[in-house]
Amino acid sequence: MSPAELAEVVRLHGLWARGEDGGKRADLTGADLRGATLRDTNLVRADLTVANLRGADLAGAGLAGAYLWGADFTGADLTGANLADAILTDAILTGANLRGAYLTDAILTGANLRGAYLASADLASADLAGAILTGAYLASADLAGAILTGATMPDDRTWEEYRVDHLAGICSEPQVIARALAAWGQHDWRSCPMHSALGVGGLDDIEDDERRRLVACWVALYDSGHLTVDGAVRA
Repeated sequence: MSPAELAEVVRLHGLWARGEDGGKRADLTGADLRGATLRDTNLVRADLTVANLRGADLAGAGLAGAYLWGADFTGADLTGANLADAILTDAILTGANLRGAYLTDAILTGANLRGAYLASADLASADLAGAILTGAYLASADLAGAILTGATMPDDRTWEEYRVDHLAGICSEPQVIARALAAWGQHDWRSCPMHSALGVGGLDDIEDDERRRLVACWVALYDSGHLTVDGAVRA
């Protein structure tokens, strides 16, 4: 699809989304949109099923309620994009930048988020069942109410394995685990379990990239209410 053809599809979709005459909902099923520039574009409820959006610029795009089943967003820029209620079943988001993206109530079942950058992303009540999060960066992500059944976590363990031994790879010595438990319930970096256990005042204080990734995931899950003391005790 040429840039001119895409621009016309987007224009007509905008009319449709606003309920204006002459509008037409965008049907970009299977479209080859590799490297397309769609920054701040309104594609609310558009159909991009199995579309190829590898490397596309979708920063700030409106994709709320969009049909994105099986779409390929490998390496795409989705910074600040609105994907609330979007259907992303089996979507490929490998290495995608989703910093600050809105994914509330989005369906991400079976989605591949390997190596995705999800810092400050809003994933509240998102369905991540069976999703692959290996190597994903979740600093300050909101996962409150998210479904994680069968998901592969950033450390490559399943959620079911992770939740019963969630300090693995972060804290191993009994005295370090004890310090983390003593601070359970605190959510400020000056007093939270990670500060108490590791003596760090924030993620930037962790020099090792992989450990920083693991701690970022742990804090996001802890702050979102997914972790329990029992899961720490069994570590």
